Amino acid sequence: MFLPMEELLINLIISMSILLAGLSVFYRKKLNRQEKVFSYFLIVGAIFEQMAWIAISAFHLENNLPLLHLYTLLEFVLIYMFAAVSIKGFNGLFAKIVIIAGSSFIIGNSIWVQSIYTFNSISITVVKVFTIAISIIFFYKVLSTQRYSISETRPTVYFFTAIFLNACTSIIWYMYSNELLLIGQVAWKQLLILKNVSALAASIIILLGLYYAIIRKENDII
Repeated sequence: MFLPMEELLINLIISMSILLAGLSVFYRKKLNRQEKVFSYFLIVGAIFEQMAWIAISAFHLENNLPLLHLYTLLEFVLIYMFAAVSIKGFNGLFAKIVIIAGSSFIIGNSIWVQSIYTFNSISITVVKVFTIAISIIFFYKVLSTQRYSISETRPTVYFFTAIFLNACTSIIWYMYSNELLLIGQVAWKQLLILKNVSALAASIIILLGLYYAIIRKENDII
C-alpha cells in the first residue's frame, strides 16, 4: 500500500537529513572552513528531525513543538555562524548586535509571547527573513567579485541557494501555521506538502554542494 504524500515526503526528508549529516561527518577532512560550519547545521537538523519523529512515532506525543522552539534558536545561531565565515565583513560589531538581538528575541518570544506548545510563527518568520537577507548579501558579494575560486566557492553557493529556497517557501507555512490549524486540516496539509517539497529540494541542492566539496582536488581560479 502506498504511503500518503505527506508521510512519504517526511520519510524522504528524514532520510536525506541523515544522509547529508553522515556525508558531512565522513568527509569532514575534505571540507573547507565554511563547509565545516555548515555541516554543524546539517548535523543539528538531522538530530532534531530524528527527535521529532521519535517523539511522535515512538512516544506518541501529540505535541513536539518545544523541540521546534529550541531548533529555531539553534538554526538562527548556525546560519549566523555560516554567514560569518562565508561573507567578508560580516563579523563586526553590527553582526554581533544582530546575533545577540536575534537570539534574545527568539527566547523572549517563546517565554512571553508564543507558548512552547504552539507554533512559534513569529520567531521562525524572523529567522527565515534573516536567512533570505543574508543569502542575498552572499550572492551579491559573489557576483560583484571579479576573482574567486570555483572549487572553494561552488559548494557554499549551493548551500546558500538551498537555505534561500527553503526559507522563501516555508516562511508562508510557518507564518500562518497557527491560523491554518484553526481554519482546517485541509489547508494546513496542503501548505505542509509545499513546505516539505521545498525542504526536499533544498536537501538535494545541499547534496550537490557536498558532492562538489568531496570531489574537489584543486583550487581553480577565474
